[in-house]
Amino acid sequence: MNGFLYRKGNKKNSSRYIPALKINNLLADCIYSSVISVLAVGAYIAIFYMLADVLSAFGIIKILSAPLSLFLPETLAQNIVEGLVEMTRGCNKIAQSGISLSFAVPAMTALITFGGLSVTLQSLTFLKETQIRVSYYLLTKLTQTAISVAVAILLTLLFL
Repeated sequence: MNGFLYRKGNKKNSSRYIPALKINNLLADCIYSSVISVLAVGAYIAIFYMLADVLSAFGIIKILSAPLSLFLPETLAQNIVEGLVEMTRGCNKIAQSGISLSFAVPAMTALITFGGLSVTLQSLTFLKETQIRVSYYLLTKLTQTAISVAVAILLTLLFL
């Protein structure tokens, strides 16, 4: 659905410049690039997991979740905010909280679709060499999240 929303009407030449590859070190370059990429992703996960711990320990998560607590159970609101920092942590806490599936499924759908701050910065790290604008990327992530949550709510109403 999101693809149709942002599809451009004009069909311009979509060919892109692909730089010539030096064959002599291709395998070594691929291995080096892969290792650096894996280390970068791991570093983002570790940093944002620890950041979520710090924010939680100092009560900042509770403060940031206060507006959501007006509409959702307090525990779920805090877990969502933690998930906005580091997605897997938030999803894990929601799953362990024992909250009703009618709340948990849309909340985890939102976190997985958006990805949180950690996943967003990981993506932007790899997108910096492309022509994709950050504003466009974030807008498409937000609309995809809204569509996914709407579908998740509809499915939970139908099947739970």
